[in-house]
Amino acid sequence: MFLSPTETVMGVGRCKHEPAEQKRAPFREVFGGEDGKAGEGKGTLVDTGNPILEAVRVLEKRFQVFVSSTYIDLQEERRQVMQALLELDCIPSGMELFPASDEEKWELIRRVIDDCDYYILIIGGRYGSVDEHGVSYTEREYDYAAEAKKPCLCFVHASPGDIPLNKSEINPVLIPRLDAFIHKVESKMCQRYTNPDELGGKVSRSLIQLMKRKPAEGWVRSRYATDPILLSSLRERIAQLENSREMSSSKTKAATEHLQQGEDEYEITVNCSEYRGGEICSWSLVIKMTWDNVYWELGPVMIGECSEHDLKRKLAEVIVYYQPDSPEKQVDISSAHREIYDDCFHTIMIQLAALKLIEKSIKKHSVDDKSTYWTLTQYGEDYLVNMRALKKKH
Repeated sequence: MFLSPTETVMGVGRCKHEPAEQKRAPFREVFGGEDGKAGEGKGTLVDTGNPILEAVRVLEKRFQVFVSSTYIDLQEERRQVMQALLELDCIPSGMELFPASDEEKWELIRRVIDDCDYYILIIGGRYGSVDEHGVSYTEREYDYAAEAKKPCLCFVHASPGDIPLNKSEINPVLIPRLDAFIHKVESKMCQRYTNPDELGGKVSRSLIQLMKRKPAEGWVRSRYATDPILLSSLRERIAQLENSREMSSSKTKAATEHLQQGEDEYEITVNCSEYRGGEICSWSLVIKMTWDNVYWELGPVMIGECSEHDLKRKLAEVIVYYQPDSPEKQVDISSAHREIYDDCFHTIMIQLAALKLIEKSIKKHSVDDKSTYWTLTQYGEDYLVNMRALKKKH
């Protein structure tokens, strides 16, 4: 039987009365004790090497995530998703826990969804087993999670026609129900996947973003949930970090004064191609952008993280808005295919890193993902917020 929020599950307990601040950067936590094991109620703050993330949260949270899908046809996909969740220190929940009895199973499903922090839906080629009303349990789970207003991530197979026959729906009654279910899911935000490895990577990245946008309650070890001494210690440490953060920002500005930045301009070479009169025409041109212009455009897509490929494509998309107004100075490239010259793009990334605005992401990705990912430093995030946040008009 599933435990209530006031009891413990897998060694942790839900703490409803003292939610931790979610808008701060995540901290790690290490408790004192022999061999690295938890001590008896005393937490130890550990320096992580990052001046902003150097504290360790005494109340370490773990989020419970419900994974909903058909089972036989999506075992490898579920394995990849479960692995991704475990790597994020989440607690996966799913059909592996449920009994065979349909009625008993549904009541348990509802309780598990109620206690979960997030919900993940995976749709492959099958509709799944149905209840007495002809509705699949997967769809019922999705509807119940939506009704309970659980933050959801939905993933639908990108090429249903490529799914093997033994993993596809062959029941003529259930095929239109599967199509209707997919249409229902796609009417809201969802993503597509082509293979299990890709799905695992997308789940990791998407869940991290969802946790930031919609912080959940989470679970903590029950013996640490209400310790006033530890809570007081944590608050004091947060205050120290806030002060350290301001000092770090001042030092960063002083250390980068000699570098081009702000309103200084940089010439970016753009390679263009366009189909004209039956043939492809190619040309190059130079467009000037200030460093603040560059960061204004690229900064938001690195909240969380972004691959170099996507950053380069983003810059090529927006650079058209920085063409000089005078038609004598520039050829219109709004309808042309555009690529940023590699050397210019590398210089931009090096410069933003030298200005302490960005750094390479350390988040884990699937083994097949060879891309380089970048994210904002705390200083870079503060700089971006100050640059783009809307101010009141006086």
